[in-house]
Amino acid sequence: MVQELTDLSHLHPAAQRVARLPGEERLRHVRADRWIGYTRATEALARLETLFDWPAWQRMPNLLLRPYQQRQVDDR
Repeated sequence: MVQELTDLSHLHPAAQRVARLPGEERLRHVRADRWIGYTRATEALARLETLFDWPAWQRMPNLLLRPYQQRQVDDR
C-alpha cells in the first residue's frame, strides 16, 4: 500500500520537491554523488589539484613535510 504524501511542511522546500518525485527519480536523486564543501576539504582538494597539474619533475613538491632544505654534512 502506497501512502500519498500530502503534508510536507516540515521539510525544506528543496526536500519537498524531491519527496514529490516519482519513486525511480527519487532513488536516483538519493543515490547521486555529492560533495559537501567544508573549508578544509576544499583547501585540501585545491592543493591536490595543484599537485596534479604540476609539471613532471624528478622531485615533486613536498605535500606533508616542510620543504626540503639541503644542508652540508660536516665530515670530521
